[in-house]
Amino acid sequence: MKTRRAFTLIELLVVIAVIAVLMGILMPVLRKVKENARRLSYAANLSSLAKGIQAYAVEMDQLPFGGFHKTPW
Repeated sequence: MKTRRAFTLIELLVVIAVIAVLMGILMPVLRKVKENARRLSYAANLSSLAKGIQAYAVEMDQLPFGGFHKTPW
């Protein structure tokens, strides 16, 4: 009858170290991907806003009102 050999402590520590190294490599890459996705989202929103303002300006022959002007007196 064959007995099943268990992992030794050294083998488990090596596996944990390899996983930690791989995660250390992967985490900065994921952070960079998330930052690029956020930047693309901001750019798309800004582009959409600019297109909306341009469409308004073409339709109304003026730029949209942009804020409140307080009188100085």
